Amino acid sequence: MVEETKKIVRDELKDFLEAEVMPRIRHIKQIAEDPETPKAVALAADNSILDRFLGKPNQPITTGQTDPSKLSNEELERRVSSIVANIPPTTGNS
Repeated sequence: MVEETKKIVRDELKDFLEAEVMPRIRHIKQIAEDPETPKAVALAADNSILDRFLGKPNQPITTGQTDPSKLSNEELERRVSSIVANIPPTTGNS
């Protein structure tokens, strides 16, 4: 019974969303084409339509850090020493 209810809800939700897709896309298109729409908003609306059709492009993540496996042992030791040197001494009140 629970599975049957889930299927009914899932089907109803799918039907609802499918019915809303084209009206929402038309609305976005209206916003993009309205001469009163600020250019930044029109561009965002255009991009929204393109993203829905083409998907958003992959964007590489750059951290600016070097992969530790590519560093020499000397460089790793230098970095560890630098980190250790910046650790404040303990007060001895343990």
